Amino acid sequence: MPSLVRLLQVSPKDKPKLYEQYLELKYVVFVAEQGWTTLTDPSNRRRVQEESFDENGQLFLASTEAGEPIGVLRSIALTAGFPHRELLEHHLERPETRAMWPRLGTLNALAVLAPYRRRPCEAVDLGWTGSVAKLLMLYAMRQMERQGLGAALATTGGLASTRLCRSLGFQIINDVKPVPHLHPGIEATNVGVVFGSAAHVQAQEACGIPVEPAPSLDPAARALLKYFEECEKAVLAQERSL
Repeated sequence: MPSLVRLLQVSPKDKPKLYEQYLELKYVVFVAEQGWTTLTDPSNRRRVQEESFDENGQLFLASTEAGEPIGVLRSIALTAGFPHRELLEHHLERPETRAMWPRLGTLNALAVLAPYRRRPCEAVDLGWTGSVAKLLMLYAMRQMERQGLGAALATTGGLASTRLCRSLGFQIINDVKPVPHLHPGIEATNVGVVFGSAAHVQAQEACGIPVEPAPSLDPAARALLKYFEECEKAVLAQERSL
């Protein structure tokens, strides 16, 4: 039987207790486990420091039925903020990306407690199934669509994160190595997804998420999808030649 989890939206102002849990869980994964000490709150409490992106973005928290926090994620429209912009902004020079700028967002700060990684789960009241990471990502992407966004960028840290994103419809758009200001030794990968693309729809259906028939992608979204596909072909061809 899959474990039951709740997917919640967190607000620093409206839900301060949940926001504190969000900051504390990020500390456990990013600081205590992975050693990203630069994220530590200046007060030296066992939590990461607050960021302006938290206020301007959407924060998501997964918890057990008993209320234990087990995973977090953040999304934000690029018009409101752009975490790790330096890793992705060269893609903004492309006309395909500029045309989608008002509808582009980014996903980051995905963290799941080690005992709950890759465990089969079911989202309470939704019936969606998948790992905590998958459920958080798909839930956030659904909320981004409701915001009017049409695509998302992300930077993954490690092969497991890249595989997760590709299983959700993302395409590899370039490798980034190394990323010393984030964590020494981590080889990062930039990925992108167009909401409503065939791969994104398939990922939702695989997790039991109802997907209403949607109109065809508009020209700007189709152009961005083609750009992402071309980027992935180039990255994979380069890797095969090594």
